[in-house]
Amino acid sequence: ITNRMRTFSILAIAILHLVVCQVVLVEYDAIEASFLTASSSAAGIIPGVFERGSGIYERATNNAFNSAGFSSTLSHAVGFAEYLEFGFTTSSATTLSSFVFTHRSSGSGPNQLSFQVSIDGGAFAQFATGAPTGTGTVGLHVDFAPGTVATTSAKIRIYPYGASAHQGTYRYVGKITLNGII
Repeated sequence: ITNRMRTFSILAIAILHLVVCQVVLVEYDAIEASFLTASSSAAGIIPGVFERGSGIYERATNNAFNSAGFSSTLSHAVGFAEYLEFGFTTSSATTLSSFVFTHRSSGSGPNQLSFQVSIDGGAFAQFATGAPTGTGTVGLHVDFAPGTVATTSAKIRIYPYGASAHQGTYRYVGKITLNGII
């Protein structure tokens, strides 16, 4: 076997291992509530609640986790705790791979999203951005940077911003899923 074939074989095994071992780490059902508890989690994962930061508030809507009170800028959203947050603790190294959800923004609601993560109690850092697409309900798949590994805990914050009115809403419908590798 040549070195090139050996390298290819090792790479193929590593990719197969990643595909086979990816699991749902934490999943939430988006309902009308002040916070959400996990509907499922992987073995060894202790999920936290899915909740709003103190700068936004619940806005009643059937079958959705709906919020209002968003700002027009990311710096204001960060400074005034206008986020949605969830996380987990773990006793073994856990690689974060993706975050999948279905969402919707009202016409005057946020038109930008900043996704931030805190690993093992560290500072929050942005790992992706996104945008609600119009006022329709759409799915969004957000990938973490390769090698994002938590050894004790992880918290994910979503900062919706760019609202044209403080009463504009942003909501999650269906499932909110965090995928990874244990």
